[in-house]
Amino acid sequence: MAEVTHKLLNYYKKILRITKLTYESIFIIYKIIAYDVFWKALKSTLVVALPLASLYVLYRLAVENSQIESLGIYVLTPLAILIALSSLLYSRARAVNIENHSNSLLAAERVFIATIYYSVAVIWGFIVATFNLMINQEGGNISIEILTIAYAPSFLFTGFAYVDVFKTLSQIFKELKNK
Repeated sequence: MAEVTHKLLNYYKKILRITKLTYESIFIIYKIIAYDVFWKALKSTLVVALPLASLYVLYRLAVENSQIESLGIYVLTPLAILIALSSLLYSRARAVNIENHSNSLLAAERVFIATIYYSVAVIWGFIVATFNLMINQEGGNISIEILTIAYAPSFLFTGFAYVDVFKTLSQIFKELKNK
């Protein structure tokens, strides 16, 4: 009886080893595919395409539903907060990385460019909203297609600002993680 139990225990150990080796080989293949192949493309997609796609959806909803006035709350206010956050994180990263200022200066340049894009977007949106209100007070009505074309530069510059802010944040987090 002890001999049969010993054989069963050996078979059980072999099955566990095979299962463990199979799991480890599947995990290694998954890690190679997920991190080495897809992660770089996914990371750049998340940094660039996700802000632009969300801006496009908000833009279409706002123009089609004539809720242009609420865009400042949903689009421009979070962008201002992100610019301030990336500026604070930039100063933190610069304080941590005293030896190499090239990454810090690149991050500062991106934050500055994002601030310029943000300013242009706010000014252009204010100008278009002012003209829209003036025409509406006179009894006129601007079509959705014209509003779409008129607000497009504002959203384009806002998208550029979001992309620069997300690139800056990813670079700063990478720099802070390395320290």
